[in-house]
Amino acid sequence: MLAAFKAKTGFGVLCNTSLNAKGRGFINRTSDLVRLVQDTDIDSFIIGDRFYIKNSRRSICVEDQPGK
Repeated sequence: MLAAFKAKTGFGVLCNTSLNAKGRGFINRTSDLVRLVQDTDIDSFIIGDRFYIKNSRRSICVEDQPGK
């Protein structure tokens, strides 16, 4: 897909911006993601084999994914 996009546009990089919130930049670090989750209605996320859940105090708790 990147090769076809580069052939058509001359750019060999695509950026997915679907995780951005209004007025915020790209999510570059886990700390950026944690802040986004704490400040928005997002209630959980997964990184690797870890499942992160926001609790009622807007803190992030870590749980192993089921089946791991």
